[in-house]
Amino acid sequence: MRIRSYLILIVAAVVLPLTGMLWYSIQLNFEHAKKEAHTLIALESDLLATNVSTQLGKLQQRLEYLASLPEPTLLDPDRCDPALKHLLAMHPDYTNLVTTDLSGTVICSALPIASGEKPTAAGRAWFQRQMQEPRFRVGEPFFGPIAGKQVLIVSL
Repeated sequence: MRIRSYLILIVAAVVLPLTGMLWYSIQLNFEHAKKEAHTLIALESDLLATNVSTQLGKLQQRLEYLASLPEPTLLDPDRCDPALKHLLAMHPDYTNLVTTDLSGTVICSALPIASGEKPTAAGRAWFQRQMQEPRFRVGEPFFGPIAGKQVLIVSL
């Protein structure tokens, strides 16, 4: 029985330190992987923020250009600028391009508006904020009645 006890002690003396070293190695690898993941997430989020900022800057420039067009081409329903449709065709990431009057009623739309009453943005929170403080603004997503799907309003 003594030899058996010595063998168990020798096995324990070898296995326990190896188990500890294995646990320590796994812990170090986990911490290293966690740091790498945090670094990668930080880099990707910075890249995403830069990309979104660039896209919003381009969008703001396009809206400023549209706002600089003569009023009849944007606010006269009989003379809506066909460039809206061309601009929409050139940017498939846009859902629609719309102009409204100061009451929120849609005047011109790159997408066709169903016959009947024209949609209005007057009751939308983003439109009310835009009227209180006119500036480039990104609104909250909602179901767009003209496009018939979820849209995110970007206004100027």
